Amino acid sequence: MVIAMLAALFIDWVYFFISRKQGRKFFHRRPKLEIKLNRITERIEAHPIFFMLFYRFMHGLRIPLAIAFGLSGFSVLQYGILSFIGTVLWVVSYSAIGYFFGAVIAANLTTIEHHEFLITAVILLLSLSVFYFIRKRNTGSLMKPTGTCQTLPKD
Repeated sequence: MVIAMLAALFIDWVYFFISRKQGRKFFHRRPKLEIKLNRITERIEAHPIFFMLFYRFMHGLRIPLAIAFGLSGFSVLQYGILSFIGTVLWVVSYSAIGYFFGAVIAANLTTIEHHEFLITAVILLLSLSVFYFIRKRNTGSLMKPTGTCQTLPKD
């Protein structure tokens, strides 16, 4: 748990300080990213303590939020204290969840072994379903027209 906490803190501090020193120049050269950054910054300014304590739990936003904190008006001390508290919350909660599920699996290992094929099939079907819906959402359809199809003339 300590190693996970130190590694997470180190990475976030790296993003915080890099964005604090070079972030504005980087985003001024990329207007589309700057628009997204401004949206994130507005939300942070509305609820700064909430975001500082719980941004690790927001999957996919951890790095952008660490960058946004570096570009915002957070002092290094304020960022350090709140980041540390948030990291402790994250490490302890994820470790507890892992420990709990590990204990459940260990206690039910013989039952799980009897249903191994069914469990594997369900996990595979769920994974394929998630992949299918994400792909469909991102592309609009799994079958995109290629533009090579000709329509037949009407009689």
